Amino acid sequence: MTGMKGARMLVLWLAMLALAGWAAWRLAQPERSAVTGATWTPPAFEQVAGIEIQPKAGLSKGGRAKDSKEKRVLLRRGQGKDAGWQVRVGDGWKPARRDLVERFVGDLTGMRISRVVAHGSAHDADLGLADGADVTLRDASGKTLLAVTVGRQGEDLLSTYLRVHGRPEVVAVDRALVWQVRRPLSGWVAETPKPPKPKPRPASGPTAKPASP
Repeated sequence: MTGMKGARMLVLWLAMLALAGWAAWRLAQPERSAVTGATWTPPAFEQVAGIEIQPKAGLSKGGRAKDSKEKRVLLRRGQGKDAGWQVRVGDGWKPARRDLVERFVGDLTGMRISRVVAHGSAHDADLGLADGADVTLRDASGKTLLAVTVGRQGEDLLSTYLRVHGRPEVVAVDRALVWQVRRPLSGWVAETPKPPKPKPRPASGPTAKPASP
């Protein structure tokens, strides 16, 4: 009986130690709470005429992209059917991938807050904000419509941690933004269509006569 009682006490102590360990781990995690007080009104898709993506560090791991720290600047130019997006490359501009730009703008203007992850900057490093990317949307006059810092991807692989500039809290939004802000500058540039190959011309000069049998 004494042995059984000792075994039960050991199991109880182990359970208490496990519970204490879990409680310590949970207290060390970023705070999660409801969305209350963390809402904002995103700009309309049609208002956005400029995008700036400024990485805080080299976002392309492994040194694969030499321009990983360079600011990406994209502008919508032209009117009506002639309107299109361009990306700054060096001192000039090149046509940008319209599908990629519109996907990014659509995610930023359509995202919704799913939860508050932290109420301050204590967990910025863990949430990827310390070495994330600052993203700014502007209208045609250059006015800032939205400015956020994009951190890392959420545990569900579908959300993203970010902070709206001027606000203390970090929120999770229902869009996957990390792979888009990590895209290298060259990835925004539209491919230039290759000119068609010229058709071979028929040989000039007199036609050779077949040999007589």
